[in-house]
Amino acid sequence: MALIRIEDEELRRAGIPFKASTLYRWRKDKRNLEIFVKVGGRVFVDSEAWEKFVEKAREKSRAEAERVERLKRGILQ
Repeated sequence: MALIRIEDEELRRAGIPFKASTLYRWRKDKRNLEIFVKVGGRVFVDSEAWEKFVEKAREKSRAEAERVERLKRGILQ
């Protein structure tokens, strides 16, 4: 498990397109908690959990695009 410090530069290097303030807000609001790990009083992003989170979002987007396409075909026929 690779841990990424929640700092703008570290997030950018890791390819996470969000600012540290956004991720801290997510954690405070208890959103997407599966991506966070707290070690020794510091909060990190678990890179493996991040990848799973992104893949889940991709799958959701694909499913929505397919649903819209089916609706379009149904309407146009």
